[in-house]
Amino acid sequence: MTKRNRIIALALAAVILFVMAFSLFVVAAEAGHHCHGEDCPICELIAVCENNIRLMSSVLVFVLLIIALTLTRAFIDEINKSAYQPLTLVSLKVKLTN
Repeated sequence: MTKRNRIIALALAAVILFVMAFSLFVVAAEAGHHCHGEDCPICELIAVCENNIRLMSSVLVFVLLIIALTLTRAFIDEINKSAYQPLTLVSLKVKLTN
């Protein structure tokens, strides 16, 4: 991975972390507000923040699942490589004399 890609990935991770933290803070801070009725802007903001948290959590679970499956496949491939040794006449030490 190039240095530019690492910087972009780090910046993206920081933005996602900021959005999650901000959404959690807004929901916690405004949880006990006095609702003004049907078109309450604070209730709408809380709904948007909850949707952000739910979406980011789903994405995080999906990414972690892909990482886990990739690592499991790599682990299984490594086990198969070390366990599988082709049987040849040389490895079996067979003497070919008639």
